[in-house]
Amino acid sequence: VAVGLSVLAFAAVLAGAVRERTIRAQAEFEAAKARAVKDYLVGVFGASDPYDTSPERGRTMTALALLDRGRARVDTAFSAQPEIRDEMLTVLGGVYANLGLYDDAASLHERALASRRQLHGDRHAAVAESMTELGNVYLQQGKYKEAEPMLRDALALRRSLFGNESEQVARSADRLATVLEQQARYADAEPLSREALAIREQLLGPRH
Repeated sequence: VAVGLSVLAFAAVLAGAVRERTIRAQAEFEAAKARAVKDYLVGVFGASDPYDTSPERGRTMTALALLDRGRARVDTAFSAQPEIRDEMLTVLGGVYANLGLYDDAASLHERALASRRQLHGDRHAAVAESMTELGNVYLQQGKYKEAEPMLRDALALRRSLFGNESEQVARSADRLATVLEQQARYADAEPLSREALAIREQLLGPRH
């Protein structure tokens, strides 16, 4: 009994140490990420050097020009931090999509997806996110043949990672339903829309 209790106590201490190390590593990663993103944004908005004498200094720039500048600096700003780079590519892709610049958005999401697959393999939440975002851009472009398989794969991956009752699954089901609806495939779209609604009612309540 004494030996068994000693083993259990040691296992508990070891588990606590591992958990503490994991939490500390995550905190350090988030801090490094915040610093990297701050430096990147400062560079994009041109405030990194008060003695800058370049022609751009002091010039009023459009939002699109700033966005293009940010896109051009992603690779150099995060050359040693590929996970943060891929996150920024995804954010920029969303902004381009919101501006209706779908070709630029698709290019950024395609890059993020390829990089995340290389970093994490095919079964990872970040990969599922990139697949969903890219499929959504294809939908906005009217590229239904490209959007449907991308969103089906994203939905299947999210089901396996998060279970059937998660917001991630609801969003992928909703996007896939929209692709099918746009092709007048209403009988195929309706079950997915109902599933997304049921998940969100369960997670958020009926008055969200």
